Amino acid sequence: MTKTYNDIEKDWYKFNDLKAVVVPEKTDILVGETYHAKIYIAASDTTRWPVIRFKDDYLPIEDGYGMLNIKGTAKGLKKYNGIIEWRLDGQSKTISLPYEIIYTVK
Repeated sequence: MTKTYNDIEKDWYKFNDLKAVVVPEKTDILVGETYHAKIYIAASDTTRWPVIRFKDDYLPIEDGYGMLNIKGTAKGLKKYNGIIEWRLDGQSKTISLPYEIIYTVK
């Protein structure tokens, strides 16, 4: 990640849309449990979207978000890595931002 941050120049990103994004730890809780969520500001450019890779495929982009659906077919801990690719306007250089998904199927 340090290399990615060092490669970023202030003029590379020009965003024209901001959204609040809520990422809940889980969406169903029992009485007495505590709801936990991370809340972010997501910036995007509606004139060009990133490419989001997951495994050997590309995720569809809807309303600026990459849409990922994984069916739980086997019990156990699941861990996946992917990459968000962002091409700068008029440049051949692509910035790659790695992400990780971890969840358990019970």
